[in-house]
Amino acid sequence: MNKIIVAVAKISLLIIVIADLTGCQQKKENPTAVLFEETMDLHDVAMARMNEIYSLKKALKAKNDSLLTVEPVDSASYKKNTSLIVQLDEADEAMMTWMAQFETKYQDEETEESVNYYKDQKDKIEAVSQSMDEAITQAEEVARN
Repeated sequence: MNKIIVAVAKISLLIIVIADLTGCQQKKENPTAVLFEETMDLHDVAMARMNEIYSLKKALKAKNDSLLTVEPVDSASYKKNTSLIVQLDEADEAMMTWMAQFETKYQDEETEESVNYYKDQKDKIEAVSQSMDEAITQAEEVARN
């Protein structure tokens, strides 16, 4: 009887250990899929800021229009606003250009080429996002005043 209890206990322990080891083994994720998701997350955050760009451009254009109604024209402010509008336009265009060239066809592959492609795309969208952030920050400072 004692031997049966010990045998059942050993079998139970073995089953628990095997189940635990099996549960701990995580499914290996496709590195391309991970990079694709990270890239798309960055894109989504940047895209959410596009409305800010449009609003700031509109506000800066309105400021420039009002500057033109006062004599003498504050040409330094007008030039600064125009420069910021150009910077916002360039950030907007960078996003549109990135989206136009971005390919999703590699996302399910597990090749070195696909990993390298999405690493490169992640770097590119990070640069686009950074230029958008800089343009928005600078334009906000001027638009508020």
